[in-house]
Amino acid sequence: GDRWTALVRRLQEANAVTALVRELALQGECVAIDADDARIRLRVERESLRQPAHAEKLQAALAALLGHAVALEV
Repeated sequence: GDRWTALVRRLQEANAVTALVRELALQGECVAIDADDARIRLRVERESLRQPAHAEKLQAALAALLGHAVALEV
């Protein structure tokens, strides 16, 4: 949870996510995250936020922020 919160904070500070992608990051409950942040799994209640396009944009923003590929499961 704390690691996910820190990542989301960094995304917001960098203005890397906006609109529904930002909401996906903010409302997503981190279910699992591996040691090197390469695989992240989120649980999201709102169906409108679970759209593949939003997840792809969030995944790309995370990869750019971290400097390596990220597999995001929503």
